[in-house]
Parts: sequence; C-alpha cells; structure tokens
Amino acid sequence: MDTAKTLTFMRIVTTAAKGRASDLHLSVGSRPMMRIDGQLQAIVEEDVITEVFIKEVLSTLLSVKELENLEKNREHIFTHVFEGKLRAKINIYYQEGMLALSLRFLDVRVKTFRELDVPQSFSRLLELKRGLVIIGGEYGSGRTTLAVALLEEINRQRAEHIVTIESPIEYDLGANKSIIDQREVGQDVASFKEGLAYVQHGDVDVLFVSGLTEKETTLQALEIANGGILTIAIVDAESSVRALEKLVTFFEEFEQQHVRGLLSDSLEAIVIQRLVPKLGGGMAPAHEVLYANDAVRSMVVANRFSQIDTIIAASKTEGMVGMEQSLANLVHSGIISTETARQSTAHHEVLERLLSA
Repeated sequence: MDTAKTLTFMRIVTTAAKGRASDLHLSVGSRPMMRIDGQLQAIVEEDVITEVFIKEVLSTLLSVKELENLEKNREHIFTHVFEGKLRAKINIYYQEGMLALSLRFLDVRVKTFRELDVPQSFSRLLELKRGLVIIGGEYGSGRTTLAVALLEEINRQRAEHIVTIESPIEYDLGANKSIIDQREVGQDVASFKEGLAYVQHGDVDVLFVSGLTEKETTLQALEIANGGILTIAIVDAESSVRALEKLVTFFEEFEQQHVRGLLSDSLEAIVIQRLVPKLGGGMAPAHEVLYANDAVRSMVVANRFSQIDTIIAASKTEGMVGMEQSLANLVHSGIISTETARQSTAHHEVLERLLSA
C-alpha cells in the first residue's frame, strides 16, 4: 500500500476507535461506517471507499497465501493488532462480487466479571468442574468477551489444563494458576473436528469452543462434556430455548432423541447476553441465565423446550433470570429507557407485566 493510502486507512481506524465504535465497515461505494452505541453512522470526513483502496489495504494485512485462500473461500476472518495497541477482529468477504471489510474492536486486556457487570449468580459458574456451559447471544452481543472472562476467572482461581479451539483467537490468555493452550483453527489445528478429537483423547480439564455450528463438532462437544470435561461453548442464539433447539436440529430426526439425552445429562448452564443502549450513552448488558435442574433436564429429554422459559421465571431462588426480567431490572435501575427495553424483546406482554410490578 502506498503511504497515502496507509495513512488514510489508519486515520479511519483511529477515528472509529476514538469514537468508541464497536465496529467499522468498509464497503465499496459507501463512506466508512462505524457503529457507536448500536447505531451505524458514516465517517463523513472520508471519501467513498473504492475497491482499489480495499485491495491496497488487504495487501498489507494479508500474506500471499492468505490472499489466495480469500480468493478461494470468499471469506477470511482473523485478528490484527494495529501499532501494537489496538486489537480488532477483521472479517474480509465478498458482496455483489466486490470485496468488503468489517472490523470489530477488541479489548487487549481480558475483562473481569466485575467489569462486565454480570449478575451475582454467575459465581455458580465458577463452581462447575464438568458438563456443558452454553454462552449465547447474537453477533456483537459480547458473548465471546463474556466466555473469555469466565475462562480467566477459572485461570485465576484453579489449577486446570484449559484448551481453547477458536476461529480466530480474539483474546490472548496468559497462564496464571492454570495451563492454557489456545489453538486457532487454520493455524494450530486444521479444523474444529481435529481440535476436538485431540481434547477427547488428551489430559484436559476445561475446553472452550468458539462456536458450535454443525452436527459433527456439536456431537464431539457433547461427548466431551459428558466425559467429565467442563465444556464452554458459544452458540449463536438469542435465548436459552433457541440455543437448545439449534443444537438438536443439527441432527436428523432419528438422531435427536439420543442428542437430547446427551444434552440433558451434560447441560449445566446457559447464559444469553444482549447489549442495549444506556441512557446517556454506552451499552448495558442484559442477561438470561438458566441453570440445569431436574425440571430443565426433564423438558430437554421430553422435547418440551418451550416450557423452559416458565421454569426460568419460577426459579429466581436458584439464580435463574429471564431476559425480560433483566431488561425490566435495567429500567427500574434507571440504566436504560422503557422504550429501549421494549425494542429489545419480542415478548412484550411479559415485559410490560414486569415493568408494572
């Protein structure tokens, strides 16, 4: 990249970072767009992005081999540190036949539970030594940040062998009381399948999988969790019910009863996170928290996932909380507006009842 384009790109990145943007998007035919407090806005001082500019940017970010893989696979995701201090997860992809680039800014330092303002009941997660913990939420919800914070709390408190299988590695975890092996798919291990196969036959106490997205790796993860390893996995889902449904529907109908049995036996907790705009700026986390008790396990085996929401609502004394209750709590605490809470849920009748309580 020539010097002028290098300076332009770094100026765009710096502008987004200084504006406390969570994301930056470069797409041909548009000005650079950054997302601040959940809202997209253009960087109006910059010119419209051209494909030549994006190609010049990629020539400095990617190796020749990575450029070849991008051309073949039509997408490439990796992490990059700008000038040794600004870390970002970068997704390069094609849209309408042209290259586009999205950056998600990451904290260099792993945050603690206290900094993430998680519910007090999260302390129960730190007591778990085996089984499956699902961390869910939509893209951009901070679900990976939350999962890594859980790993770091374990790392500070216990002597364990922690293995992560990630694509890509978003946070670097340093050893404290635990030994940590972070393995990046495509660099340290050929695939999620291969990485999980190693864990199945290795001396591992805690496993983190950055995404369960298909049948085979989901089955491997469930078998690992049932085998006595604490397994923490990211699932792209907006609720506990949807997370469970998603994992089961990876499988053919004749396989689903067996999978529900594995889930019932291994499931320990599901945490769903959603980020919502705060009054005065910034984003606040709202959480749905489920801990697997006998009632939950029975509903999983019986394929009655829809009744799990009722169990969550009736189990506050066990540390469970529904998403609508969390949103209502944020409204009552003066952290978010009533309108924001209403825009953040599809269960409006439940929310209205909790807001009026």
